[in-house]
Amino acid sequence: MSKKKDQKRKEALSRKAKNESFRFQVWWNRDKRGLDVPDDDQLVNKELDVICEKGLTDGLLALADVVSGVRNDLGCRPELDKGSLNGAAVPYILGIVGIEPGGVGCATSPLADAGKIDLPLQVDIYYDNECRNRVMDWVKERYHDITARLGQPALKLPNMVVVFKRVLKP
Repeated sequence: MSKKKDQKRKEALSRKAKNESFRFQVWWNRDKRGLDVPDDDQLVNKELDVICEKGLTDGLLALADVVSGVRNDLGCRPELDKGSLNGAAVPYILGIVGIEPGGVGCATSPLADAGKIDLPLQVDIYYDNECRNRVMDWVKERYHDITARLGQPALKLPNMVVVFKRVLKP
């Protein structure tokens, strides 16, 4: 084989291994959290296919680490009724969103249709006004690719931009 074919083959194998690892981590998280999601769930499998096809695996795993780290270290949780990933099964399994797919406040999954996803995917996460700045300080300590979008702090991840928005409560 020529060098070019060998390099393409290695890239394809690497991508396949990364996608299989992501699928395993999703199902392992489901078992760890004790969620009642069957192995042949159509929504989860469709979302997994789209996520792997669009190259969002690294970004979603990093976002899950951010949400769980903020929850563990600061005790802050994203607002349940807000967020651009509400209704998606894979982020629910990974612990990014707290609303079960198909539950109240969920229309359809934002990750189930590959044609509707533009890269980089913009994900909006809402935190209470009281803790959003502490959350951003926590994120800035651990991640260096922080920017702003329309005056809101944002974290750049592979094929994804996470915008941290605030919610003002009366």
